[in-house]
Amino acid sequence: MKDTPGCQPDVQTYSILIKSCLHAYDFERVKSLMADMARVGIRPNTVTYNTLIDAYGKAGKFAEMESTLLKMLQNCKPDVWTMNSTLRAFGSSGQIKTMENCYEKFQASGISPNIKTYNILLDSYGKAKMYEKMGAVMEYMQKYYYSWTIVTYNVVVDAFGRAGDLEQMEYIFRLMKSERIKPNCVTLFIG
Repeated sequence: MKDTPGCQPDVQTYSILIKSCLHAYDFERVKSLMADMARVGIRPNTVTYNTLIDAYGKAGKFAEMESTLLKMLQNCKPDVWTMNSTLRAFGSSGQIKTMENCYEKFQASGISPNIKTYNILLDSYGKAKMYEKMGAVMEYMQKYYYSWTIVTYNVVVDAFGRAGDLEQMEYIFRLMKSERIKPNCVTLFIG
């Protein structure tokens, strides 16, 4: 592609290549692609950075994730995808305080959470056995009319199941059915 006149790679091309390398956990190749981008004067965009942040977070490479986020802040504006990837990475690794600090910083910068954000918070609190905080998120969602999705119900059912609170688990399951949300294989596996 580089050798074909009028067909030079752009930021989207590099972002796709980077994402493919990240799926294969080829972090060294990603560094090479990022260096190549810089060499030819192509700046990563929000999608590129979000792809990197998400992959580094899932791989538990928090230093790289945070470094990428800092670079992103110098070059383009983070969005709700950035927030969700960061929160998921810290929350799923049990770094709840860091997750909460990031959540506050993202909100202070004007990024509004979405249903996926709340599902991440619920899941993180549930797995950390922080049921009061989980309950606070549920109340907030109800107060501000966030409709629960199948993912939300699965996360909450799972948390109550882990806690051994079968009564609450069954209540949430019945609530889900009354909202005409069909259980999926995840729900049935949890239950």
